[in-house]
Amino acid sequence: SPNGSGTAVLQTWKDRTLAHINYGGDMWLYLHNLIAGGATDGSVATGNSIQIYSSAFALYLEWLAGYVDAGLCDVVTPTEWFYGLK
Repeated sequence: SPNGSGTAVLQTWKDRTLAHINYGGDMWLYLHNLIAGGATDGSVATGNSIQIYSSAFALYLEWLAGYVDAGLCDVVTPTEWFYGLK
């Protein structure tokens, strides 16, 4: 994710996620350091490219849940992915 504003990070994640949903591909999301704090609207970045505030991550998960609830994607663990979705 870009080392810019929190909004840019969230929009990048959303754009990449939608591309994978539309294409029907797999997407792996890796986080190195989820830290407490940040603005409640996710608009503040940590200034460190390997960190993200928990507030921004929570907003992304809330957004992603709508696609899961609509049956457009699955969120699985690496083990579930390895053995296949049922």
